[in-house]
Amino acid sequence: MKKTALILLFIALAAACGRRQVYPPMAIEAEFPLILSEIDLDDERNTIPLDKNAAARIDALIKEFAASIASVSAVQDAQHRDTYIAALRMEDPSYTVYVVLLHYFPPMVENVCGKALFYDNRSGRFIDETFDLGIHNLYHFYDGKLVPTNLKTELGITAPEIAPTDPDGDGITDFEITTLLHNGTYNSEQRVVLTLKNSTVDTLSLRVRSPIGITGNE
Repeated sequence: MKKTALILLFIALAAACGRRQVYPPMAIEAEFPLILSEIDLDDERNTIPLDKNAAARIDALIKEFAASIASVSAVQDAQHRDTYIAALRMEDPSYTVYVVLLHYFPPMVENVCGKALFYDNRSGRFIDETFDLGIHNLYHFYDGKLVPTNLKTELGITAPEIAPTDPDGDGITDFEITTLLHNGTYNSEQRVVLTLKNSTVDTLSLRVRSPIGITGNE
């Protein structure tokens, strides 16, 4: 009896430890503007089920990502699901946005990637294109959490990763994406406004704060 109780306890603990990386069809419900450092990946209160269409689209994206970072044999050895961290879902009257958080195979497990999928609420279809949010210079994935990088902190980058906007005033939501380009010596904060008209992802405008340096020198 005691042995059985211990086994059941072990199973419960293992399940609890693995909840954060529950594979689709689950997602974390978030709100706009999206600030990734404020998202608790372990908070089950905001976890919601995904419909079959969204789960299938996310699964296809994860497979594409895994195939792009490893050889075919490596993908077979380390299943594509091993790259998955979590999926976030934000809803707007015009679009529902899914952000899929991914990381690379070991030993580069701290490097994190964010891919955005856009679902047109009016047409009831996903836009074919995905968008790389370029968050690898802004966040690391460490100990099951998204941690701001030293660069993000020292350069004072506080803008949301995704924020709805409507610069042309047409009543259809566009999205401003904030990212950081870094090549070792040169830093550039970029804010790009995406428009999703005609089922494509296009750049409406681009603002650049460049170069920016440590301690706020520009």
